[in-house]
Amino acid sequence: MTGRHSVNPRPTLGARVLAARHRLVAAGIDEREVALDAEVLARHVLGWDRAGYFSRARDPIPPAFDEQFDPLIERRCRREPVAQITGYREFWGLDIVVTPDVLIPRPESELLVETAVALLLDRAAPWDVADVGTGSGCLAVALARELRRARVTATDISPT
Repeated sequence: MTGRHSVNPRPTLGARVLAARHRLVAAGIDEREVALDAEVLARHVLGWDRAGYFSRARDPIPPAFDEQFDPLIERRCRREPVAQITGYREFWGLDIVVTPDVLIPRPESELLVETAVALLLDRAAPWDVADVGTGSGCLAVALARELRRARVTATDISPT
């Protein structure tokens, strides 16, 4: 031996998230979903945006990260939707609150917003828009944001 010895470097955040991806695949989660699922859960724990996460993925694992991250990965392994784990889902550039009482906003629903905006912007305002059975309110809020001169009414039978 020449006096040199290898020291295992401290695991990186990226390596830890990669291990979580493997755990999700082993639990039967679709391989096409695990990369984003693990990243979103890691960013949720860290409170970072996507750019912050990618710029620090080679950093050592932050203190207390595993204690917060592991239970979330375990919940996802049991097929709990990521949006219900984090409590929100991005929709039309907005963070929409998600609970087990509402349907999780779907990316395809953004097509409804696109279509409504395209149809209504060329017509005389104000517009009356009704979102019946609004659930999370994602459609009503997105439309109110885009159609500033609209009167948007959102209704639901749930008191929460």
